[in-house]
Amino acid sequence: MKKKIFFILLSVLWMVIIFSFSQEPAEESGETSGRLIILIGELFNVSDKELFALRYEVILRKCAHVTEYMILAAFLCGASYRKNRSLGINMALPVLISALYACSDEFHQLYVPGRDGNITDVFIDTAGAAVSTALITFIRVGINRKNKER
Repeated sequence: MKKKIFFILLSVLWMVIIFSFSQEPAEESGETSGRLIILIGELFNVSDKELFALRYEVILRKCAHVTEYMILAAFLCGASYRKNRSLGINMALPVLISALYACSDEFHQLYVPGRDGNITDVFIDTAGAAVSTALITFIRVGINRKNKER
């Protein structure tokens, strides 16, 4: 029970973090992404950092969406998992909660200066959640099979 409460708290904390990222006005969010992409360009010794930033900032931002929701779904897997529940429900619940949160997050962005709600981002977020949930389930099933063989 303590483990479940721990994962619930992590899930809520992570939702607050996602909300705070979404609360940033577009200009501030763009500056953060820009600084990060330039840092990545420096790490890889890119000669034209401005061109690199123009080309890859969108990819970086979409990867951030995937990563945010992979983490959220991992926490939700810990919070919602039950041994006596079917595999399908154990997998669907974290993805569904993540998708609903992604919808609410994009709706929230409609009211943030310079930002907009984007259905594509909801799909990207949900895909990240689905990948994370599938990986965790695959690992969990593998561990359970190994334990049964002993």
